[in-house]
Amino acid sequence: MARPYITSEKATEPELRPWGGTVNWLTGTDKPNQCATLSSGIVCIAQGGAHDKHCHENSEELLYVVQGKGVQTIYYEDGTTEKFDIGPGDVIWVPRGVYHSTHNFEKEDCKLLAVYTER
Repeated sequence: MARPYITSEKATEPELRPWGGTVNWLTGTDKPNQCATLSSGIVCIAQGGAHDKHCHENSEELLYVVQGKGVQTIYYEDGTTEKFDIGPGDVIWVPRGVYHSTHNFEKEDCKLLAVYTER
């Protein structure tokens, strides 16, 4: 049986991602004594930055906006898109395989808690 685990953003190092933002991984299926089916991290999108259109073929994603504002775009299979203004306290659920993006048009960083199912 896995043991409970407590960590924080301050206890982890930011990992620069190819899209220009950072992720402080909090939990992950690849870490000892960690969640068997969940990964989580604090995603930081700098002012004027973006995590461009992408999808996670093997996982669902839940985003919780911790700080800042942004625009979440969902790309549907029929070619249409839907845009949502997001801010602190908002939760976004992205099903497995659905393309999405997050843009930060504000003058402060946008931080999100991202939780992924099996990856």
